[in-house]
Amino acid sequence: MPPDNQLDKGTAVPIASGVSLENRAIRVSQAAFHWGETKLMSDVTDGTRLERAVRIAADVAIVVVAVVVVTVAFRNRHLLFRERPPAPIAVGETLAIEGLDFSRHHQTYLLVISTRCGFCNESAGFYRQLTAAASRRSGVAVVAALPQPVAESRAYLDGLEVPIDDVLQVKPPTIGVRGTPTILLADSQGVVRRVWNAKLDPAREQEVLKSIHSSRQGGNDEAAAQRYSRKIAGARDSSRGTLRP
Repeated sequence: MPPDNQLDKGTAVPIASGVSLENRAIRVSQAAFHWGETKLMSDVTDGTRLERAVRIAADVAIVVVAVVVVTVAFRNRHLLFRERPPAPIAVGETLAIEGLDFSRHHQTYLLVISTRCGFCNESAGFYRQLTAAASRRSGVAVVAALPQPVAESRAYLDGLEVPIDDVLQVKPPTIGVRGTPTILLADSQGVVRRVWNAKLDPAREQEVLKSIHSSRQGGNDEAAAQRYSRKIAGARDSSRGTLRP
């Protein structure tokens, strides 16, 4: 209980001199009641303020969460509304690439790589073997397709010491390639005959090289077979002394 002349800091209880002890006790009791009532009202006010503060904080939190959700959704809208990527290229499908004429060669090995592909860097030695083997076969070509500009791609291949003359700028997804490195083998019609995905182990590298050595030279398979048949028939006629028109 505070002193009879002060119940709270800054709250004085005026007691005149000469007042009897009984009256003094009554005045102190009245002052104490007033102090308790004031304190109670202050607590109620503080409680109301606390409740209001909690409500405001909750509203602010909801707004902040909503702003964050909208911001994240806007930044990733391409993930929400982007088109489904095309299906991966498969054997038997036909390639159509601007600037590439498949009919110029019997076999075209399309090397789909990227300047930012670590596995492509690691496969440089195999690519050198591939280009060397193709250069020894008539009608076989190796073409590099990269998503970067041609000048940058040529500089990249030069740095790897991979001699490829035909370099194109192609985005892999547009031809059904989902990752680099990928090697596509197409015939003279642009029809895909073989597909090798990812970095190849030594056994699969040899598989690619053997596909070059086993290829027929010039034209397509049917035309080569027809030329071979005519050659054999001509040889037989000559051995028999038959005059051909």
